[in-house]
Amino acid sequence: MGTTREWVEVVLAAAVWGVPVPIFKALWRKGAKIKPTTSGPEVLTWTLLGLLFGLLTTFGWQRAFQVPLIFLSVGLLVAGWVAGRLHGRSRAHKTLDNPSPSDSQ
Repeated sequence: MGTTREWVEVVLAAAVWGVPVPIFKALWRKGAKIKPTTSGPEVLTWTLLGLLFGLLTTFGWQRAFQVPLIFLSVGLLVAGWVAGRLHGRSRAHKTLDNPSPSDSQ
């Protein structure tokens, strides 16, 4: 299952990848005046995928897809995909409900 040191590496790798991405995306959206700048499903998506990234970089493909880590790896992959789908749908509905001024020209 891994040592404490390996799990600390997982969390650090997840933080290095999973934290800056939504922050930079939110800053870009704020500069482009796109609202909302961020959402719960988006942060959840990047958090889950960041954990998957940390798991795969620390344990490697072979160890990450062996029992018992395969349950965590596949769970993170599926949960990240579902959260991403929810985020995509929520943004699509908000865009349809509130079209930007450039769409009416």
